Amino acid sequence: MVGSGGAGYVRTGWDTMSDTTAGTEDQRRDGAEPESAPKTATFKESPSNTPVAATELRQTDAGNIEATTVTMDRSGAEQITAERVVMTQSGVMQMEARSAQLERSGVVNLKSEHVVLQGGTAFSVAADDARLVKSRAIAVVSGQTYLEGDARALLVVGPVSGEGKAIASGPGAAAFGAGLALGLLLFRRLLRRIFG
Repeated sequence: MVGSGGAGYVRTGWDTMSDTTAGTEDQRRDGAEPESAPKTATFKESPSNTPVAATELRQTDAGNIEATTVTMDRSGAEQITAERVVMTQSGVMQMEARSAQLERSGVVNLKSEHVVLQGGTAFSVAADDARLVKSRAIAVVSGQTYLEGDARALLVVGPVSGEGKAIASGPGAAAFGAGLALGLLLFRRLLRRIFG
């Protein structure tokens, strides 16, 4: 159900999505009919190529999504909880998934067992296995991190391999964190003395 303000609440049999926005700004400007709800589509899961039901978002914005499989293309979401997420040119604030594949996409907070980030950006990634290809990340906590191509990560906790560049990893990451905490503590004390 889409209200006059452009927001609606949608619940389907397999998955739940709330607080959807009716289309993107470009769609409203162009006069195109925006998609107001995720659609159920068939997605072929690799490597078995077995078709599975998936929640699909195309050129739309969503609130919270809970599903088994989510595919996004030029879309955005506040929070996603799923077994598998595949994103292309999309963005999400918070994601928790067993497997996440992001192509030219961005995420603020990502928690997953397996992550592949290709040509995208992430603020924080927590994973058992993370592969960054030509991507950027601020913080990566992973059992194994692979940096390929021109991939760069500011802070990596865990083993790192590949030709990409980790600015701080292992003991350097711990020293960076301790130095940052000490600097913030001293700055706070200085502000208290100045402002009372």
